[in-house]
Amino acid sequence: QTAIGRKVPVGAEQLPGPRFDYDGFIRLIQHTLPMLMILGWIYAVSLLVKEIVYEKQERLRHVMRIMGLRTWVYWASWMGSAMLQMTVLVSLMVTTLCAGGVFKYSDPSVIFLFFWTYSVATIALSLFISSFFSRAKVAAACGGLAYYVMYLPYSVYNRFDDSLGLCGKNLLCTLSSTAMGVGMGIVGKWEMLEAGAQWGNLFTPAPVTYSGAVPNDTHSLGHVFLMLWVDTFVYLALAWYVEKVCPGTLGLPQPWYFPILPSYWLPQGASDDAGDGQSESQEQADNSQLECWEPAPAGHALSVSIRRLAKTFGNGKRALQGITLDMHRGTVVALLGHNGAGKSTTMSILTGLYAPSEGDVRVNGTSIRHDALGVRRQLGVCLQHNALYENVTVEEHMRLFCCLKSMPRSQIQAEIDNLLRDVGLAAKKSAPTRALSGGMKRK
Repeated sequence: QTAIGRKVPVGAEQLPGPRFDYDGFIRLIQHTLPMLMILGWIYAVSLLVKEIVYEKQERLRHVMRIMGLRTWVYWASWMGSAMLQMTVLVSLMVTTLCAGGVFKYSDPSVIFLFFWTYSVATIALSLFISSFFSRAKVAAACGGLAYYVMYLPYSVYNRFDDSLGLCGKNLLCTLSSTAMGVGMGIVGKWEMLEAGAQWGNLFTPAPVTYSGAVPNDTHSLGHVFLMLWVDTFVYLALAWYVEKVCPGTLGLPQPWYFPILPSYWLPQGASDDAGDGQSESQEQADNSQLECWEPAPAGHALSVSIRRLAKTFGNGKRALQGITLDMHRGTVVALLGHNGAGKSTTMSILTGLYAPSEGDVRVNGTSIRHDALGVRRQLGVCLQHNALYENVTVEEHMRLFCCLKSMPRSQIQAEIDNLLRDVGLAAKKSAPTRALSGGMKRK
């Protein structure tokens, strides 16, 4: 065929490429380990959601808010305590996986940061899920189910890994559970290259797919890190929004469009003196026409002002209608009435646990509609039911509330001892509240 009368040697040589070792164990782990980790975390998610909703169900959260606890401090305490527990769990997992030979080439610090970032996103997801529920047991079951369902899109990634682009993979990573699977897949690819996940290749796409071909892809483990942090902030923002719009049976619900209202970001407190004086004179003129209106006591400043207060519950029941009442400083006011007259409902509105359907309440000039937190800082309440932590001791309860009221630390212990002695609970100060009788709990 060459017409030169001699044979031309023919040979084949593989083009140069990255070292690739098809490790069947690593290939199996890539699919199995994400599922095992999801199943391992599902109990922690259910338990965390249950504990958060339990405080909501038993009104413990509202008691602390009435005592002056800021909402962001409350959520930060949950984030901090959960992150501390997750850090210990992640440390044990990374030690087992790296020292046990599962990840032979990867930097343990990279694996630790990946798992820890995922745990932070999982905590934020738990806070978001808890905002939809008011019953602890229902929340625990639904929370675990929702957490697992968010892992199912990972099967799409497994099937279309070679064809999904950067945007498609980032879109899948908006679900934190799916992002875990995607990240584990990338770590597995680097393990098959005998390079492992390192800080130097964090934003470098693994130059191999499961089929061994060089992919046309720009997705890396660093992108998964970034998406997990995006997930965290998105979940926290959604949890904040849902808590504001749907606070449950207690709390002051905001309209769905409240983030665009200037009045939310710049709450208005009391009006100026001239406006208050004119409003008060008008109210007094109107009240003088009422048959059951008692003149204000001389020398006592107005402290609590209730105007045309009404409350209608979701089932259409009218609990309050047109209540107008003034409470003056230095006086004692008692609300008397038969069962169902609305005494507890009125007190719940005063403390911000219920939202008024109509009317308004002002405490020292601060409107509960415009500045509920400012009203709560000025009030204390003894609820009709026991709002106590079962596993917390009597002394620890007292110390918590003293701190919420900003009492100087040097005075807290003496105040606790005096109060417990006055109510006859000095001998029970180290006992958990679950061991107390009903009467002791009321004290």
